[in-house]
Amino acid sequence: MNPFLQTFSLFGGAVAAICCGMILSTLFFKVMSWLSRTTTSPESVEIQGVITNKTWCSITLNSGQKYENVRVIGMTKSQSGSSDLPLELDRMLILEDAQQQRYLIRAKNVLAVAIPAP
Repeated sequence: MNPFLQTFSLFGGAVAAICCGMILSTLFFKVMSWLSRTTTSPESVEIQGVITNKTWCSITLNSGQKYENVRVIGMTKSQSGSSDLPLELDRMLILEDAQQQRYLIRAKNVLAVAIPAP
């Protein structure tokens, strides 16, 4: 056998194995990233004994606008910097009213949360 072909087949096989390993690991991590993005739910907001996602309340914003008779469902949260969620929509409260209409409001704009006595 030609020494050039023997050397090429020896090193070519090693390079091909390394390339296949890199391709397979890239595909594995892409699939894992996609699964984590599609299966995440909003971050739950609960203060034990005070507010849960079943508690009806009234929320007043800094601008004076009020959301009456709503539930705090959770908060938007991106897991990392490479999320599908725009940066402007990160860390927003998700509210739901009695007609199951949902609202996103900035958490930093909340002035007060009024919870009726049980």
